[in-house]
Amino acid sequence: MAAPNVEDLVPLTPMQQLMLLHALAGGDDGLVNQVVYDVGGPVDGSAFALAWTALVARHAALRTGFLWEDLERPVQVVRTAVDAQPARVDLTTEQDPDAAADAWVQQDRAAGFDPRRPPLVRAALVHLAADRHRLVCTVHHLVADRWSYDVLISELGVLYGAARAGSAAGADLPAAPRFRDYVAWMQARDQDGAVAYWRESLDGVAAEAGANRTSTGPRATQERTVDARVLDSLRERARATRTSLGVWMQLALALGLARRMGREDVVFGLTVSGRPPQLPDAERTVGSFVNNVPVRVRLHGLETPAAAAQWLHAEQVRRQRHEHLAPPAIAAAAGIPAGRALYDVLCVLNLDDAALPRWSGLDIRIHSATLDAAVPFLFAVGRAENGLTLRLLHDQAREDEAARLLTDVEDALARLAALDPGSAWIRDWIASVAAVPGTPATSATVGGAPASPGNAASRGDGGATEGRGAETVLLALWREVLGDPTVGLDDDFFALGGTSLQAAHLFAGIERRLGRTLPLSTLLRSGSVRALLRELDQPVSHASPVVRLRSGGTLAPLYVVPGIGGHVVGLAALARALGADQPFYGLESRGLHGERAPLESIEAIAEDFATEVAATGDGPVDLLGLCWGAAVAFEMTERVRARGRPVRTLALLDPAVLLRAEEEEPGTPDGSFLKRRLELYWDELKGSDWRGRGRFLVDKARRAASAVRGDAQAQESRLERDRYRVREANRRAVTRYDPQPLSVRACIFLTPERDLGGEVDPRLEWRTLIDPEPPVVHVPGSNSGDAISAAHAASFASALRAWLREARQPR
Repeated sequence: MAAPNVEDLVPLTPMQQLMLLHALAGGDDGLVNQVVYDVGGPVDGSAFALAWTALVARHAALRTGFLWEDLERPVQVVRTAVDAQPARVDLTTEQDPDAAADAWVQQDRAAGFDPRRPPLVRAALVHLAADRHRLVCTVHHLVADRWSYDVLISELGVLYGAARAGSAAGADLPAAPRFRDYVAWMQARDQDGAVAYWRESLDGVAAEAGANRTSTGPRATQERTVDARVLDSLRERARATRTSLGVWMQLALALGLARRMGREDVVFGLTVSGRPPQLPDAERTVGSFVNNVPVRVRLHGLETPAAAAQWLHAEQVRRQRHEHLAPPAIAAAAGIPAGRALYDVLCVLNLDDAALPRWSGLDIRIHSATLDAAVPFLFAVGRAENGLTLRLLHDQAREDEAARLLTDVEDALARLAALDPGSAWIRDWIASVAAVPGTPATSATVGGAPASPGNAASRGDGGATEGRGAETVLLALWREVLGDPTVGLDDDFFALGGTSLQAAHLFAGIERRLGRTLPLSTLLRSGSVRALLRELDQPVSHASPVVRLRSGGTLAPLYVVPGIGGHVVGLAALARALGADQPFYGLESRGLHGERAPLESIEAIAEDFATEVAATGDGPVDLLGLCWGAAVAFEMTERVRARGRPVRTLALLDPAVLLRAEEEEPGTPDGSFLKRRLELYWDELKGSDWRGRGRFLVDKARRAASAVRGDAQAQESRLERDRYRVREANRRAVTRYDPQPLSVRACIFLTPERDLGGEVDPRLEWRTLIDPEPPVVHVPGSNSGDAISAAHAASFASALRAWLREARQPR
């Protein structure tokens, strides 16, 4: 028989176990978080009460309590229902309503929570005047981190609007993701791999671990303001180095610590969101994900800021896969003795300058928020109206030490902004105390100015989350598919190493979360979040398969047919590597966007592409085909010529093996979809261990089956089905293709690492069809897609340019 009022029993994450132990030891202060919002306009108290109770009912985490007594391991219990009525406080008759509200807020936070008795969250609507209220949200860190506040305040606004309109609560909101899915994800992590990573990363720091690196006694705050000119300069440096603003903030802290310690190897803590990009809808899940991880910065050999920032960025991407370990496990992996700590400075980055959403005409603004942690120094970077705010919370007894550290970090930021990022000055700076001439003045205050929540400090992430609405969704998707929580609004997708497969995942997410279906090729002209936002408002046209990647330049244009997937996104790195003087056009398969059925013969595809190429100009062209696309480019040659445009050269990269299909594969279309879908995923598994492959295939099998059933993954699956059907049509086309001899100046480029079996490479059959017989040039990469990836595009581009220069010379 089911237990009364129990919806679910869920194990604790390692961080929750740590927090529970801390709470039971009497250290609850740092675990009770509180955000206070100013609400402008008349508030419907009854509608607000309905909205809040509906919000608590939506999210299992808000109905969760914790049991540990007489249990081998503690467990979190999700209750079916809890009493979640918000408090309503009327202070309109007070002589000073604002002061009375501040006192009430402090009293509310001091009341704390009993972890055994949910809800571990409460709300109060404090009435100050007819059109002035304060919304007080208080929550225990065991059930929700500060990232969750963004989710809660947004959904609360939707629910409030629905309650005022008398409609069903939550009807306009998708089902809330479950925190238990994250717990399951955590339990499936590769713990051995994470331990090995932290052991290697922190090798040699155990001897430096401090014995007294926990916060003791009363706390104080110091604050500095960094001028907007410094912020603008740092943003430009981040763009120039393909890193992020958050990375440059970390570099400034590392430089400040290096000067303080007089050494080039430093460790500080970084608060990260802990929300895995592999977990669907992680950014919409309410729960306690946040984690604190050590960042080790070895400045030795990194003489220039540009080199240091790029190294930090690369390490951050590498580290993200292992950020799920709780601090005690990380310390144990590094060999840190019990009672000692890796760092005494914790960094919290808050680079969000966006406004909160409006609620049915109400103006919502942050009034105050708690921010603290059990470390001697908490360094928080936040956005101010005209630049950045640096805040250092510290033990009151260490005020002078805190002031020196804050000054050193401030000086480091000024130097990073003022001096050439390519100049070698880091080592000299660490040993000096000289000021930088001409840097903007700063101001210092001591006091308890509140944090600006809704930012990374209040969400606990290690990077910027700039924007709300579509901007927030796009930025979250960008970070999810790239696996980099520091990606900013202006970072380029391909410059960060984005692949065509990641682009497909990105656009599937855009369709699912924003209801907007865009061609993958949109990413080529809108490589950043900010640029893609503008595309969302533009009409979508699928009229032509020609995608212009680069139209300028003096050379003959190069038209490129991609591989069997038919989309041109993977060509971005090659287009860049060929340089500004090479006009570059991609030819995208019909049917990728569901606007029409895909073409099913090489001849029909080539005819379509040749017509489009002829329509774009009248001068000579060069053609390049990749793998499957080699057959199309080959077939296009005479068809383009027949329309009056000379084809001077034909390049084939890993041309498809000419296998003739005897008959179609049996099976239903849906069965074929499932079978082929799983076959195609094999490329994604290269490099994974067998446990990782098993989990991956189980997940993909579930999603593929879901696509056939048309259930919760329907939107994403439609996009996948369009891609699948194009790929299947292209596969059938090439297996039916019977090429005829062709006279053209050609070259075959091969990736020698690909194991095709046999003593003779079957791709070289193409040499027998071309007169004069083309030369063979070997290029790096495991296949054609790898050869044009960011890792190898420069090498292939160099070989292609050399051959094109030679081929364009008169014979």
